[in-house]
Amino acid sequence: MQHLRKFVSNLTDANIKGMHIHSPLDIAGRNINNLGGNCWGGREIESQAGKYRPVLGWASHRSPLKGLYLTGASTHPGGAVTGLPGKNAATVILDDLGRSINEIVSAKT
Repeated sequence: MQHLRKFVSNLTDANIKGMHIHSPLDIAGRNINNLGGNCWGGREIESQAGKYRPVLGWASHRSPLKGLYLTGASTHPGGAVTGLPGKNAATVILDDLGRSINEIVSAKT
């Protein structure tokens, strides 16, 4: 939590309403796509790629609910250890806030 607080100024104990931690075994037990170590959050096939990931109309990382964003292995471009779903979601969130990811990254270096 301390590491995250370096980047999120209001991430205080008073603002955290709850926390639930899932181990890889917990996740694999509830999601058939993760059995055997699959980190892709769904099959890597044409019908689950690009504008169809996670479903048609939601590939921009915005959900139908204003202020609720999607990220993770089930979003574009998929799982593995790239960090790209998180970067893509952060880019969209910053854009909605009138900021740019390049501006933020430049300020941190």
